[in-house]
Amino acid sequence: MGLLLLAIAARGASLTPAPADSTGTRHHLDSLQHVGEVEVYGKRPIATSQTLRGADLQALSTTTVADALKYFAGVQIKDYGGLGGLKTINVRSLGAQHVGVYVDGIRITNAQNGTVDLGKFSLSSMESVALYNANKLDNCQSASEYASGATVYLRTRRPVKDSLSVQLRRASFSTWTAKANGQFVVHSSKLSVLNGLRGFIDGEWTDTRGDYPFRYRSEFEDTVGRRANSDIRYGRVEGALFKGGFSSHIYYYDSERGCPGGIVRRLSDKYINVGREWDRDFFVQASFNHEFAGHHRVKANAKYTNEYLRYCTDYPENQNTARVNNHYRQEDGYGALCYGYMPWPWLSLSTSYDVRYSKLAADLKKFSTVHRLDQKEVVAAQMNAGGIQAAASMLHQHLHDFTIAHVGAADPLDRWTPAVSVAYTFQTSGFRPQTSDYRPQTIDQRLQISDYRPQTFEQKQQTLDYRPQTSDSRHVRYHSELTLRAWYKKIFRAPTLNDLYYTQVGNRNLQPEYTKQWNIGAEWHWSKEYTPSEKSKVYSQKPEVYSQKPEVYSQKPEVYSQKPEVYSQKPEVYSQKSEVYSQNPEVYSQKPEVYSQNPEVYSQNPEVYSQKSEVYSQKPEVYSQNPEVYSQKSEVYSQKSEVYSQKPEVYSQKTMVSLDLQADVYQNKIENRIVCLPLKGTYSWSMMNYGYTFCRGLNATVSAHYLRGAWSATLMSSLTWQDDLNRTDPGDEDTYNMPICYSPRLSYTLTGIIGWRTLQLTTSYMHVGERMWSYADPEDILKPYNNVDMKLSYTHSAAHLSPLTSVGLCLEVIDVLNEQYEHLPRYPLPGRNYRLTLTLGI
Repeated sequence: MGLLLLAIAARGASLTPAPADSTGTRHHLDSLQHVGEVEVYGKRPIATSQTLRGADLQALSTTTVADALKYFAGVQIKDYGGLGGLKTINVRSLGAQHVGVYVDGIRITNAQNGTVDLGKFSLSSMESVALYNANKLDNCQSASEYASGATVYLRTRRPVKDSLSVQLRRASFSTWTAKANGQFVVHSSKLSVLNGLRGFIDGEWTDTRGDYPFRYRSEFEDTVGRRANSDIRYGRVEGALFKGGFSSHIYYYDSERGCPGGIVRRLSDKYINVGREWDRDFFVQASFNHEFAGHHRVKANAKYTNEYLRYCTDYPENQNTARVNNHYRQEDGYGALCYGYMPWPWLSLSTSYDVRYSKLAADLKKFSTVHRLDQKEVVAAQMNAGGIQAAASMLHQHLHDFTIAHVGAADPLDRWTPAVSVAYTFQTSGFRPQTSDYRPQTIDQRLQISDYRPQTFEQKQQTLDYRPQTSDSRHVRYHSELTLRAWYKKIFRAPTLNDLYYTQVGNRNLQPEYTKQWNIGAEWHWSKEYTPSEKSKVYSQKPEVYSQKPEVYSQKPEVYSQKPEVYSQKPEVYSQKSEVYSQNPEVYSQKPEVYSQNPEVYSQNPEVYSQKSEVYSQKPEVYSQNPEVYSQKSEVYSQKSEVYSQKPEVYSQKTMVSLDLQADVYQNKIENRIVCLPLKGTYSWSMMNYGYTFCRGLNATVSAHYLRGAWSATLMSSLTWQDDLNRTDPGDEDTYNMPICYSPRLSYTLTGIIGWRTLQLTTSYMHVGERMWSYADPEDILKPYNNVDMKLSYTHSAAHLSPLTSVGLCLEVIDVLNEQYEHLPRYPLPGRNYRLTLTLGI
């Protein structure tokens, strides 16, 4: 059975773009959500990217990372059946081994078979899930991130306050799940080194029999049965610590599961498989990121992984000839050092070096322990001047295996591979009140214009006549951005240790599998925000904000009345150092230059405190006194969630609309594809470099968000069309130009989310077209299927029921249409099932 799964795995070859800003984020919170970091409009990623985060991620009917990724364009999730079945990802038909999966920037590895079981990673500790075709481009990232055809980034949630949530779930097929998540933030401690430290601990336990009914129909049979050996019991515990540029993560997973196998009638006249699997996975990782001297950045990564796998079919009731009881132990040590340098604001240079040591031991017959040393180096450059972005990198990989096996180790690999990207962005944005046009459009422009500001308190009082006082006026903030991009990447994936050394299957003469990718695409983001002037009530909770909004003070004369003779001269200074005036009022009011007696403030930029306020806007370092106010992109000023959180009833009066569109056409070529073929008989397979495949396709996504008062609505969709063809042998009419197995030509998803306060309804629809699964018979085709999931959730604030702060209830219906579709032949999925979840927050 293990060989069959190995053969199937080897033979195989967004939902939405990231929301541009908070316009796509619903304001209501539950125990699983929090106010995220404020994002500022900056350069767009050149590579094609799709992201699910925050409220959108929690709204979907998802429990594992694999469930979330199926909503992305260009993604195919392979599920090997059963509630505990293996789940792998295939992006643009590149194959699972070409997809790198990263947790907080450090890759999850498996030197044994090169695949990651995404079903082992829960979303309860995740803040966002992102997919990048090619790789994310940062000015300081590890060489490993350049070494994949596609990359999945899992970002864990950064706590913002102390909290504890407990979740209980009852689901179909005797499934029970319990989760607990505790978060903490150290605000003040006797040990100053602990101040600012934050972290979480997340645990989960699941038990299910997984004995779901199925019906299998074909030309020769029509059978109703019940899935057997599909049970699973697992526990997962993970935790993380964050402080400044330091982050760490520890993870442990322990499971026992049945391997249900395919729906094939046994000699006992039953559809049953007796294989069992035990997994124990552990890793601990840490990363440190530091910027210094204004132009330099360094990052260091480290990770240790220890994995144990036992696979057993040696049972008396097993009627197959393949009876095994194998144990595999894998250790992996990883380290990376990255350096980035920005000689000018528009140019970034970086280099990094990664080293990974892997060890695989197994009790297979004639198997010798294998050691692999994998080294990677990269040099990269990025440019961002005006609307033009460009990036280029050159990656060097060197792999060397060591073993005392009878036929020796495979030859070392030493390869260079390039990547090039280019993009251009057209961008427009602004800010204006609908009732008047005399004010500048941005904060910077206001700072540069001093003529319209009255110079004395009396003049300011007179301005009340001509300044608009209408509480019904609405400010409009808009942003539009169009990016055109193109990129090329050449990469290879080395044969895994199973490919090379698996007993009776491995082939030590395998060559690396080369992939060439071309992509041309466009991405458009548009958002509009209507804000009523009542938001000025919020600013009263943040007086430091007023120093940048003097026009607001004109509507609050009682503030000026305290120190009119001083404030009218230096409003931006007095608001920060009012205690200075109280000590020497007779000096400060007559000679502001005497203020230099406070060198810790004045000496930073004395010319800023002159009458020429336009200088102030040119000295961003002065803004560091109020970091929560300063932003290089004034159009995102309204995204300061920490201000609005003081007055949610005012913030809810906002109306926000956003629309995101993304489309890419691509072409992939894979040479020396590694496949598993039965060259020595039905029960003896061999790994070989076989063939050349050609894939061309289109990925498109659409995302729309609407928020008005307590109501919110989101519509997300993705489309994938691709032609993935076998072009190995022009003389073979049976296979040449035939579709690659398991690659659908057309698939798409559509998701709608409607929310009112903390009540939310989500409906997701997915269609996957027909796909071949064997060249032996043109009729060997998996039928197309449609899948509909629905989720209804409600969270109630229970602050008055101390110590509870929230109570949440969620009902999910999976596969509403009850189509027991298959990702692989004779591996039917459960069909319609239900999940009821209760969440308690403290």
